Amino acid sequence: MSVNLRGQSKPAKILVLGNTASGKSFLAAKIAKQLNLPRFSLDEIYWQKNWTHVSRAEFLAGQREIIARKIWVIDGTFAEFGLRGRFAAADAAIFLDISPRQCLRRAISRRGDGRASLPHGADDRHLGFAKSVEFLVEILLFNLLDRRRIRKLAREFPGKLIIIKNWSEEEKVLENLAKK
Repeated sequence: MSVNLRGQSKPAKILVLGNTASGKSFLAAKIAKQLNLPRFSLDEIYWQKNWTHVSRAEFLAGQREIIARKIWVIDGTFAEFGLRGRFAAADAAIFLDISPRQCLRRAISRRGDGRASLPHGADDRHLGFAKSVEFLVEILLFNLLDRRRIRKLAREFPGKLIIIKNWSEEEKVLENLAKK
């Protein structure tokens, strides 16, 4: 879990990546607060009321607007929608490489809890059976597609990826970021 940030004193552009229910939003909020950086959630751009979503073009435009800024913390993977551009612009990419099984348990346990991290007041109790199954299958299949994309980008952009294998490592990463 080494942090090599191209000689910068502190990272100014940080991605927080991972599976659904891996803790991206929670960690991004902590990083943003500790480093005094603005936080942006890709879920807030993509998802609209009643679990509808914006078009691909609108989503990519929203991302470009954020990454053009001088400082940010972005949480959200959306590997099929502009991850390469976000990764290239970032000083650091923190990947919560938590097992899909743990993420699935966490997603099920927090379903319907009314947490504030759901976009635009969405209520996951009203997803419907088909959407709920789709959501759970995506969690289980994360390693087959998105994890591979993240690892490939890490090879293209060496020195940016910080991997967290379990939630107990988060504090150490926060300390390392603050020391830079």
